[in-house]
Amino acid sequence: MDVHFWDKRYKEQGYAYGLEANDFLKSKINELKPQSKILCLAEGEGRNAIFLAEHNHEVTAIDYSIEGLNKLINLAEDRNLNIETICADLSNYKIESNKWDAIICVFGHFPASIRQSIFTQVYGGLKSNGVFLMEANYSN
Repeated sequence: MDVHFWDKRYKEQGYAYGLEANDFLKSKINELKPQSKILCLAEGEGRNAIFLAEHNHEVTAIDYSIEGLNKLINLAEDRNLNIETICADLSNYKIESNKWDAIICVFGHFPASIRQSIFTQVYGGLKSNGVFLMEANYSN
């Protein structure tokens, strides 16, 4: 799936995955330190970033679909939340080292060719005792 697929999907009326945060993420919220600095990978329309920001975390959301990020921005504004957004392709994005208390990835649809690069960077991007939460369903 490429950026055109996601832009088209997210340009549609409504929210492709709804407004409720992912159940797995909700079940793990207490594992995050209060007011964590969190990076959300492949965040799409922002339901998880919104949830995290509503729990007083400092959230940065990255996705390569500008349409998804625009929905996230609008929803955050409606709820008076401050969420930084980055429109970038993770295949050539570099996660800053030792910056994040937590990195979240919920069903990021990464091609096999870039998974190793992304997930290797995750561990370098986490601060000491940082948390990586991921829910995925991958096959080769």
